[in-house]
Amino acid sequence: MRTDSQLLEDFVSRHDQPAFAEFVQRHSGLVYHVALRSLNGDRHRAEDATASVFADVAHKANRLRAHPAIAGWLHTAARFAAGKIARSESNRQRQEKEAAQLNEIDGPTPAAWNQLSPFIDSALRRLNEADRTAVLLRYFEGQSHGAIAAALHLSDDAARMRVDRALEKLRGHLLKLGVGSLSAALEQTLAAHALQPAPAVFPSWLVGRALAQAAVKPAAAGASGLTAALPVATAVISAALILTLGGAAWSWKQAHDSEQRIVLAQHSVEEADARTRNSQLALADSAKIANDLKAGLSRLQDIDKQRRLERTREERAAREFANWDPQAEGKKFMQRHPEVRAALDAYYSGRFAWEYGSILDLLHLTPHQEAALLDLTDRGRGMGTTAAGSAYFAGKQMMFMGADGATTPAQINQAVGQILTPEQSSVFLARWNAANASLVADDMASAVWDSATPLSAEQAAKLVQSLQNPTSAASPASFLSPDQMTALQWAKEEHSYVYH
Repeated sequence: MRTDSQLLEDFVSRHDQPAFAEFVQRHSGLVYHVALRSLNGDRHRAEDATASVFADVAHKANRLRAHPAIAGWLHTAARFAAGKIARSESNRQRQEKEAAQLNEIDGPTPAAWNQLSPFIDSALRRLNEADRTAVLLRYFEGQSHGAIAAALHLSDDAARMRVDRALEKLRGHLLKLGVGSLSAALEQTLAAHALQPAPAVFPSWLVGRALAQAAVKPAAAGASGLTAALPVATAVISAALILTLGGAAWSWKQAHDSEQRIVLAQHSVEEADARTRNSQLALADSAKIANDLKAGLSRLQDIDKQRRLERTREERAAREFANWDPQAEGKKFMQRHPEVRAALDAYYSGRFAWEYGSILDLLHLTPHQEAALLDLTDRGRGMGTTAAGSAYFAGKQMMFMGADGATTPAQINQAVGQILTPEQSSVFLARWNAANASLVADDMASAVWDSATPLSAEQAAKLVQSLQNPTSAASPASFLSPDQMTALQWAKEEHSYVYH
C-alpha cells in the first residue's frame, strides 16, 4: 500500500488522479467528522468544509508530500474550514437580520438614507473608475443593465456581474468608514433613495446660466463664434429666466455648497484620525524596539559577567596547576590507598615475567637477582608517568633515572653487573640492546610511514644492526634520508634512557 507521501508525489509528478482519489478515500472520514463536530452536526456545511479541505490539499500537494504528520495537518485544516463556514453563516444571518429591520413594509426608511448619505460619496470616491461608473449608472441614474452594458462596452451578464462586484466593494468601504450596520441593506437603500430628481428650478437655472455664459464669453473676443450663432430671442429668454429664478437657484446652490463643505470636513476628520492612529502605532513600535534593545543589553551584560567568571576560574586553576607537585600528591595517594600499591606490584611483576620469561629461564636467576632486576627494568620504565607511579617508585635506585635525570649505557652495564654474573650480564644486555633497537626502529618507521620517504625493509634491517652494534655496523646517515634521520633522532629522544 502506498503511503500518503507516495500518493501525493504521484499526483504532483504524474497528475495521477486515482492516487489523489485514494488519498481522499483514506482521510475523508477523519476530515468530515471533525467538521461535523465543529458545525454542531450540520451535515451540509460539514460536506462543504470537507470539500474545501481537500481542494486545499490539491492546491498544496507539492508542499504537503513531504509533511511528516499529514493527519495532524488535515485535522487542523478541517477545524479552520469549519470555523470559516460558521463565521460566514453567522455574518450572513446577521446581515439578513439587519436588512429585515431596515427593509420593512415600505422598504428602507428615509432615516437610513439620511445616515448613509454623508458617507456614500466618500465610499464611491474609493472605487475605481469602472466600478464607480457601474454603481452611478445603476442606482443614481436608474439605468438598466443593458444600458450599463452599452456604456461600458460589456455584455448584459458581464454588466450585471460588474454591478454586483462594485456593490460589494462599496459595502466594504462603508464598513471601514464605520457604517457597517447600514451597509447590510445597501442595495435596497440605494434602490429606494439614490435616484432623486433635481430641484424643479434647477434645470431651467442651469440652461439659462449656460446660455448666458456662452453669449458673454465670445462677445469679449469680438462677437464671433457662438454669439453670431445665437438668436437674439435666446438671449432675451435667458435673461428673463435668470431674473425670475435667480433667487431660488441661489438658495439651492447655497444648500449644495454647505453639504459639500460638511463632506469635506468629515473627510478631514477621518484623515486626522488616520494620522493619529498611525502616530500611535509608530509610538508603540518605538517602545517595543526600546524594550528589545534593553533586553538585548541585559543579555550581553549577563554573557560578559559569565565570561569574567570563567576567566577567573581558569586563572585560579592555572595557578593551582603551577604549584602542583605530582610526586608529593602521588605519595599521599599511595598512603591513602595501599590496595593500589599492591595492584601495581602485581602488574609489574607479571609484566616482567611475560617480557623476560624466556631469558630468565636461560639465565637461571635466583629469586634475589630476579627481584633486583625487576626494580631496574619495568618499574623504572613506569617512573614519573603518573603521580601514583612517581610515588610508587620514589626512593628506589632506578637503572634508567640517575640523580640528574640522565642515564648512560655505561651506567646500565654497571647496574646490571652488580646483580648478575659476567656471563649472565652479557646475555641479558645483548637481549636488552636488541629489544631496544627494534623498538626505536619501529617508532621511526611509524613516524615516516605517511611521509614521502617511508622506511624500506632493507633500511629497517640495517637500522636495527646499527643500533645494536653502533661501533661495527654502518652509520644510519649512510643509508637514511635527511627526513628519516630527523625521525630517527625523535625516536631516540623518546627512548632517551638508552640513547641520549
